[in-house]
Amino acid sequence: MRKKVLITTVYKGYNYGTSLQAYASKIYISNLGYDPEIIGYKDGISKGRDIRIKKLIVLFLRTFWRPKLFFKTFSTYKDSFKNVGSAESKKAFLNFQEFKLQIKKFSWNGLKKYSSSDNILACLCGSDQIWNATSIYVDPIYYLRYAPQKKRVAFAPSFGKNEIPFYNRKIIKKYISGFGYLSIREKQGADIIKELTGKKVPVLIYPTLLLDKETWLETIGGLNRIYNEPYILLYFLDKPSLVALEFIDKLLEINKCKVISIPMVYDEFSNLINCVSFHAGPLEFIDLIANATFVCTDSFHGTAFSVNLNKPFVAFKRNYWFATDQSSRIVSLLEKLNLADRFISDKDYGNHVSLENEISFENSNEILECLRSKSKEYLLNAFSDIENKDGDYNEE
Repeated sequence: MRKKVLITTVYKGYNYGTSLQAYASKIYISNLGYDPEIIGYKDGISKGRDIRIKKLIVLFLRTFWRPKLFFKTFSTYKDSFKNVGSAESKKAFLNFQEFKLQIKKFSWNGLKKYSSSDNILACLCGSDQIWNATSIYVDPIYYLRYAPQKKRVAFAPSFGKNEIPFYNRKIIKKYISGFGYLSIREKQGADIIKELTGKKVPVLIYPTLLLDKETWLETIGGLNRIYNEPYILLYFLDKPSLVALEFIDKLLEINKCKVISIPMVYDEFSNLINCVSFHAGPLEFIDLIANATFVCTDSFHGTAFSVNLNKPFVAFKRNYWFATDQSSRIVSLLEKLNLADRFISDKDYGNHVSLENEISFENSNEILECLRSKSKEYLLNAFSDIENKDGDYNEE
């Protein structure tokens, strides 16, 4: 009988990366020989989103005397509701959660009881920015506070920032000190943990990259191919910059084919011939990248899947409106995979990637295999250690 491993991660919201990293974590743990379950709170006041009464109260109390934090928090929430797609797209996300993620939901006390049972080997948290350093509500579920301390395993979570603001340092230090097994997603995060706890922790790869190209293609194997004609895929989370628009125009001069945009068509695309939007769910998102002739994106996940599926691509600096600039995530990934020349910032005007140059993914694929091995070793060592403990672990 396979041992159960509980996974606590972000899965709500209409976000491709959020949904697919949760799915990738589940499949990867299963492939290691364990029985994974993604767990979460019972539904709050908004279906499809993590909005709970207690969370709202804490947000209000912590921002009441800090108006700047209040408006920043409000802007972040407002930004999260932008470009969520059509009703058809939302339905695809909810179906993905129900049939692919199969979330098991609990109350807090129910979760504490369930995680303490003997048939639960370990509890994982990660990946995504579940440890968002600037979040006004530091959610205890993402630090596995419901679980016995000996079962807590951090699986490549991210702080999302290079430092912890003063108002969160004390509680985050307390929470991360309650782990026996710590890892992180970015080097900057490892530096934060070293500063707060004195511990040196491994930096692990993002879950969607743990699954190789063949596994992702098997995942969408049951789908009918969305488009059989050649097409260029545009995936922009914010309005594309002038640099991006100029590049797309040049690309279309060489590749005279259909243009597909997800999750929406911006006004800036109005002059593009044959540009259509597609109401994609998570699986359709993978399919559209896998079969594209070329991908243009300002998204980390659009970049990561293009690399993993070995599709020609260019990543652009994103035009952020409300959220903090996180382009460094894309740059960091591409540098690690020796593909840094595929990123175009605003400063690169007139110095674009050559459209004639084909990308060789041989080296990046080899690097990915090494990074996958590192994650596998970390998890198997943690699970083995937990299984062999004699029960004399000091609880908080």
